Amino acid sequence: MFAGSSVQPSQHETLTRVTAALREDNVELATRLATQALAFGMEHPLFLNLRAFRLEREGRDAEALSDLRKAARLAPRDAPILNALGLASARCGYLDDAIDAFEAAIAEQPDFSQAHFNNGWVREEAGDLAAAKRCYMRAHETQPEAAEPLGRLAGLSLRRGAFSEARD
Repeated sequence: MFAGSSVQPSQHETLTRVTAALREDNVELATRLATQALAFGMEHPLFLNLRAFRLEREGRDAEALSDLRKAARLAPRDAPILNALGLASARCGYLDDAIDAFEAAIAEQPDFSQAHFNNGWVREEAGDLAAAKRCYMRAHETQPEAAEPLGRLAGLSLRRGAFSEARD
């Protein structure tokens, strides 16, 4: 689409191709198209989010965080972007910023199980075990088939010595 072409597609056309690639579970193509669009000066939160995903895979967490901060400014009510911002903030050691991002994602999408889980993980890392437990419980309530929240709840119970609670 871009490589070897002297004709730059419109942002709308690029966004259409990126979303089509995502619908087909072709994240690699979507990420490549988004990264190229950004190089052409197109600015869209989805493009930034996808490039951040690639940067994270490459271990370039600070650059990914920068892209996600910009994406969140462009789309301040986009729960998946806010969740990704929380994860990037946590990886860079900004736990308070991560919690703020997860809380914002949850405010926008109250049943966003992964944001509840991630909020619990960061709160656990920060030492707020009571808040972590509440977050993991909410993650379990919103997605009961997911094993991770139950595993984390069991781990918190073990840390307190509540062995029968952990077993349950």
